[in-house]
Amino acid sequence: MPQERLPVNHPGSATVDKKALPLYIPSMRILGIDPSIRSTGYAVIDTTGNKTVSLTYGTIPNPPSRPPEFCLHQIYQKLSELILEFRPETAAIEKIIYVQSTRTAIIMGSARGAALVAVAGAGLAITEYPAKLIKKSATGHGGAQKDQVSFMMRVLLGLRENPPSDAADALAIAMTHARAMNHPKLLQPSLVKSRKSLVLRTRNRKVIP
Repeated sequence: MPQERLPVNHPGSATVDKKALPLYIPSMRILGIDPSIRSTGYAVIDTTGNKTVSLTYGTIPNPPSRPPEFCLHQIYQKLSELILEFRPETAAIEKIIYVQSTRTAIIMGSARGAALVAVAGAGLAITEYPAKLIKKSATGHGGAQKDQVSFMMRVLLGLRENPPSDAADALAIAMTHARAMNHPKLLQPSLVKSRKSLVLRTRNRKVIP
């Protein structure tokens, strides 16, 4: 029986082209999380090489009247259900940002903690990315506004409408992780400028879904 020939750059192949980007890139399902006590954003994407598909995205709403402890339980429960339904292989979350208010830091940290417990409870590895890197990966501009991130997620994923800002952030977090795992060089400043011109054109312009 003839021996099966593996693709160039496949881990088991003897043929390696160091100058080329990998032709063999395993598929990956990623859960992206943008934690917030009142509106945690979530997204699950499938990625294979340069192709990325959104499976689901949305927010976990907690009304102002709901006590904080019940908000945390809602975040944990919803994320746990998502993990059971979509079976992501890994997760990504935004790194803690600096805030001057101690109260705000505690609230943000508690929401983040609820999300981390849900992910850890499912046995998933989780990777953190700073906010500026996420925005740069998504739009080519580290100081992009929320509406610009939302617009770019619609463009890049072929969505029918601009996703809500918190959900868009979660999509951007998941996509940042996909790029970091598959093509780390794509996160270098010189290679994300192509998106910067597009996102800057959306500034001061109303985007109609």
